[in-house]
Amino acid sequence: MAKANVVPLHEVEIEGERPALITPGEYELAFQYHRTLYLFGRAPKVACYFKIMTMGPHFELILPRYYNAKTLSSKPRKGGAFKVGWHSDFLREYAALFGLPPRLDRVSTEAFRNVILRGRVAQVMTDSKQRVIPDPLRYSVISELTGRAQ
Repeated sequence: MAKANVVPLHEVEIEGERPALITPGEYELAFQYHRTLYLFGRAPKVACYFKIMTMGPHFELILPRYYNAKTLSSKPRKGGAFKVGWHSDFLREYAALFGLPPRLDRVSTEAFRNVILRGRVAQVMTDSKQRVIPDPLRYSVISELTGRAQ
C-alpha cells in the first residue's frame, strides 16, 4: 500500500521583526544610532534610527530614516563610515539642523544625539519597482527631518 504524500503544516517562516506602521505625520525624534548597508546588493545606504519622543501610542517606537551614500568607507555595519555628496539629503538635512562643520571630513552623526528633532513620518505604499504593497505589509519610515523641536 502506497503512503499518501503528507504536506507539512508550516512550510514558510517569516524572518525578522515586523516593521512598524504608525499614523503619518510629524513627530519629535531622538537619535539612537546609524548603520551602513547595501540595498539590493549594491546601492550604498545609511539608516539612521530615531526613537519617537512625542507622547502617545507610538512613544519610544524606533523608526529609520534612510539616506543614499556615495560609498561606504568600511564594511556595512552599525556605526559604519560613509561618504555623501554635496547634493545628498543627508548633507542638506544636516546643514539645515546644525550648519556645516569647519572640516567637511569630520562630519558625524553624533550631532544628532544632542537635540530632539522633528521629522515627518510617511507610510511606504509601493516597493522599489513601484508596485503597490498590500495593506497588511505596509510600514512607516521617517521621510524627512524638518527641524529642531522647540
